[in-house]
Amino acid sequence: MLGWLDSLAGIVLYIIIYTIIFSVILFFAEKTALLKPETIKVSRVYGFVAPWGPAVIDHLGKIIPVFKDLFMQLQSFFQNLGDKLAS
Repeated sequence: MLGWLDSLAGIVLYIIIYTIIFSVILFFAEKTALLKPETIKVSRVYGFVAPWGPAVIDHLGKIIPVFKDLFMQLQSFFQNLGDKLAS
């Protein structure tokens, strides 16, 4: 009897999972300069999707210590890498 509700819940769950994965990919693409600032500025989806990955990983870091401050560490790593490549 709950077949349609189960399917709907599965669809919503997969949308959330894929949005988080897409957000993490956007994070890496932005930090490695694959996405230009002009592209980000005109994007309709970026502003909505981009904060999801870092927020979920930060909240996950409260439960699993390995993930604590993971995105901050990655951001500083990519900043240092960019500075070295620019020199």
